[in-house]
Amino acid sequence: MKQSALDGSADLQVRSDGAAGSGLGADVEVRAPGGLGGKATVPDRYESRSACYRGAFPTEARVMARSQEFLFDTPLNDTDSEIGSLIEAESGRQDGKLILIASESLCPRPVREALVSAYSAIYAEGYPSTRMMHWERNIVQDRDRHLAFNRRYADRRYYKGCEYTNFVEVLAQKRAAEVFAANGVRKDDIYVNVQPLSGSAANNAIYTAFVQPGDLVMGMALPHGGHLTHGSHLNRSGKFYRIHPYLVDEQTGRLDYDAIKDACREHQPRLLIAGASAYPWEFDWPALREAADQVGERGCLLLADMSHPSGLIAAGEFSSPVGYADVVSMTTHKTMCGPRGAIILTTDRDLADQIDLGVFPGEQGGPHINQVAAKAVAFGLAQTDTFKQLMGRVRSNADALCAALIDRGVRIQGGGTKSHLFLIDLKGTKKPSGIPLYGDIAANILDLCNITTNKNTIIGDASAAHPTGLRVGTTVLSQQGYDESDMRTLADLICKVVDGCQTFTVTTGGGVRGRARIDRDVMEEVKAGVAALTGDTPPDTLPANEGPLEIKRPAGAVEVRGERSAVFLQCILTTNVMGMRPGDEHRSFVLDREGRVFLEVEIQREKDQEGFPSWNVVTAPAGVPALESWLRGLSDGYLHFDDDLTRKVDGPVALRRDLNSLPRTNGPFEVFLDQAERPPATERLASAPDRFDLTKPWFVGRHVLDEGREITAEAPPYRWTPAEANGLRKTSMNALHQDLTKAHNLVPFAGWEMPVLYTSILEEHRAVRTTGGLFDLAHMGTMEVIGPGATRFLDLVTSNFVWKLRPGQSHYTYILKPDGTVMDDLLVYMLGQERFLVVANACNADEVLEWLRLTASGEARLSRERPDLAIDVRPIVRDLKDPDEGGDAQRVDLGFQGPKTRDALLAFASVNPEAERAIAGLRKNELAEVTIGDFELVVSRTGYTGEEVGFEIFVHPDLAGSLWTRLLEIGADQGIVPTGLGARDSLRAEAGFPLYGHELAGDLDILPGEAGYAAFIKEHKPFFVGRDPHLARARTSKRQIARLRFEHSGIRMFQPGDPVVNGRGKIVGAITSTILPGNRQLALALVDLPSARPGNRLGAFLRPRKPAANGQKPIHELSPGDMVAVPEPALVLDRFQKVCGEDESSGLG
Repeated sequence: MKQSALDGSADLQVRSDGAAGSGLGADVEVRAPGGLGGKATVPDRYESRSACYRGAFPTEARVMARSQEFLFDTPLNDTDSEIGSLIEAESGRQDGKLILIASESLCPRPVREALVSAYSAIYAEGYPSTRMMHWERNIVQDRDRHLAFNRRYADRRYYKGCEYTNFVEVLAQKRAAEVFAANGVRKDDIYVNVQPLSGSAANNAIYTAFVQPGDLVMGMALPHGGHLTHGSHLNRSGKFYRIHPYLVDEQTGRLDYDAIKDACREHQPRLLIAGASAYPWEFDWPALREAADQVGERGCLLLADMSHPSGLIAAGEFSSPVGYADVVSMTTHKTMCGPRGAIILTTDRDLADQIDLGVFPGEQGGPHINQVAAKAVAFGLAQTDTFKQLMGRVRSNADALCAALIDRGVRIQGGGTKSHLFLIDLKGTKKPSGIPLYGDIAANILDLCNITTNKNTIIGDASAAHPTGLRVGTTVLSQQGYDESDMRTLADLICKVVDGCQTFTVTTGGGVRGRARIDRDVMEEVKAGVAALTGDTPPDTLPANEGPLEIKRPAGAVEVRGERSAVFLQCILTTNVMGMRPGDEHRSFVLDREGRVFLEVEIQREKDQEGFPSWNVVTAPAGVPALESWLRGLSDGYLHFDDDLTRKVDGPVALRRDLNSLPRTNGPFEVFLDQAERPPATERLASAPDRFDLTKPWFVGRHVLDEGREITAEAPPYRWTPAEANGLRKTSMNALHQDLTKAHNLVPFAGWEMPVLYTSILEEHRAVRTTGGLFDLAHMGTMEVIGPGATRFLDLVTSNFVWKLRPGQSHYTYILKPDGTVMDDLLVYMLGQERFLVVANACNADEVLEWLRLTASGEARLSRERPDLAIDVRPIVRDLKDPDEGGDAQRVDLGFQGPKTRDALLAFASVNPEAERAIAGLRKNELAEVTIGDFELVVSRTGYTGEEVGFEIFVHPDLAGSLWTRLLEIGADQGIVPTGLGARDSLRAEAGFPLYGHELAGDLDILPGEAGYAAFIKEHKPFFVGRDPHLARARTSKRQIARLRFEHSGIRMFQPGDPVVNGRGKIVGAITSTILPGNRQLALALVDLPSARPGNRLGAFLRPRKPAANGQKPIHELSPGDMVAVPEPALVLDRFQKVCGEDESSGLG
């Protein structure tokens, strides 16, 4: 037979092992050109789609062979075990946790089978025929009739092959109409579009069909329970349309329908949206219909978004909008317990036609017909008595859980529920700190206890990311068979978590955020309670077939793995693990929060796994579950393990229980699971001192050992003695500056001769804001920290979290003295693994360099109270400005700042496309090492001017002058100019950035937090030099740097130290910096916290620069014509300038 396996043009040989003429069930051997072939069994024709072939037997065998080769007809776990295992893991998660996500349900098996059916292959843009959809929907089961019409007249699809798809879609429409017929509306009067892929797509299709951009839309405000698509400014509904949200009454938690009617009458919306994602009450549909009817000529469409209660509506457990709303949208995967997707209903044929166009082609392309088939199955299930019973249980369980929580003192928004969900108001939780438990933190901790819910905004919340509410839904638990008695047990478990959380705040880059810690015992009790409900194996219980481990095995272990695993264990164990190599092991102790011995362990350093350090922590079998729980809790970051709640153990790490590890050292392990039996660490320190390293910076429980130790002599306080200056130092570009500016513009600065300006400070300031400026920053200190332990070292001596950096990233940070005062602010650039560039201010560079060297060598005294404390790693610290140390790696800094500098820099880099691409791809705080011609550079997108576009370029000092000249040549056409330190100071002050000695440290001893930079002091780090004394001061600080704009022009420049007063004449602070970027002065001032609020009106006095010949008269002696000092009025601006170049002092921008 001449026929190709692909196109019929080549030979295909078929041999049957059965009798001549064998067909179904016969084994055949197929051989085709190119080596494709093999044995195949010809299946029954109707066994599967791939077996439904027509024609002679050899053709069937050919197709079957091809199917096996190209359809990947193998089980998932055999084909893709990774995804298969993740699916199994997700199934295990759903089985082992109590899921309270209100928008989730478990998809029934028949629905899932429809989802993976042959319809997943179909493309079906368009719709079935009008005959099927509208005229003859009720006889959709007459397939022969409809197929006949389809063959003659086709359908409204853009693809052929949809004849059976049409039946699926119409059947889904018909069943949906049957399910949602209510309020006297017949099923035949309901038109349904079943194609929307999601609830958002459905709502957006409705906007497309009925609302024009700029039209006014009313929907429930998102913080009050609405949905993103109801007008949130973050969603396109809030961007394309004018939104007037309506609110929930703050006292009752219910909608005020009279207020909605009044708003409709006043604002005349085109669309009124009723529905919510977090509103537990039924809707008054007649009242909403009346509200929509308040709108005049054009009319207002009433949309009922019933995505959440759709299943309850189907079962008659929730009021139906059908017959009142013009359009109803709903999802099918929440209480409907169907596939992910949505539908749109209407009782108006004209509206139905517009909806169909809004869905396709308005909002989406081809529908997912497998999803439509699954919806049809779900609508069939929704008509059963079992489904109605399920929805009744969903309602009763929600009511029972809500009531049980109220009985236990939990505040519920609105005081109850009439649906499947309700909202917990965590602002009602009473905490000793006075800080509420926030929803995001509560949800995280509950999930770690195997109770899964979600954070949610409630009335009064300003942030959806950090709300004070939890949304609770009971659909999944009801599907799993839980009843009202289980809800009361669950309420106890939730309350144990909520009550057990201890709250505090930290300052992050996004502002002050609530955090919490919880005791391990509480978490384990709740997890055990969840396991008792689910019937799952408690997390600390091994399978029964393991038998008595104390007999079968001498030990068990927990494997610890990850890039932070060494520092994680260093924070937990009493011994030092930092120098351990693969194959090393030793005995150690694990202490609890009170400094008592919890477990004796053996720490084993293993070979790296998948590129990450790996360890085994071995202990007695009885202690393994507790060890894993303790380590996991510390890695997760919510465990209460220290009196300072802000501390976290460095992490996270990957953990896995290992039952096969054996100890390599002799002797049994001590295990103290009962807290009352745990010996204090001081006892073991006396009997086993080799299992403690008290030079370590910190470990859990360490404070008890410090309290019990007698300090023979405190370390002397740290003092820096600068070397005697031998004249002013000059950068390698000094000769260029002499050619570009007058001699008197080269001034002393931090021991260097530097250009303060070239033309004028104001001109150079404006150039940076509009084009660009090039700065000589070679006076700044540049140091390299390299070698094993470099990351750990910098994390211990600076305040920011160095472990978070990746090669090619940088961050701003502080280096503190042992007493907690600021030594300097730094930029740290991660060039590669264990390789960093550190840049310090010129005035502090020598001190920073010496301090880093002393700490790296172990010679520095890091604490007066703990003179033996030492850094536990030994990296190399090099001065990159010293030719003897830096060599070819020497680097000095050039600043290239302003909106056009990127184009100039890319033009310079164009000779090396790889370098050009690297620079073009830099985001804020990223860096790249590039070679451009003869220049080996580190280019970083950082700066000190506040410009969005700006770079710092690190180059060898011998080539700095050539680079300076080249960049100015390239930038000349774009208006880029050389810029002095005067403009750099005015630019940073305008942006609100601090200058060391002015808004940081200095005579006023200003802390980073007072300067507005508390987020760069990472309180969660368990240790960095100066941490505890610094935080002790910062937590009681009442001062803040404020940015001021003076109201009058033409006044004498204020100077640092000039007093600032409030409206009552009370001195509240002092000026620290002033600039004149336009007509009016801007200033930075250190003031008390209440005075620093933006919008406040303050004043400042200009102190006389010379003593007055005659003092001011006493007030009672004043007479007309006498002069008295009055403060110059000033307005407090936002702490940092939002958009640099918009000159707030003069309107020049």
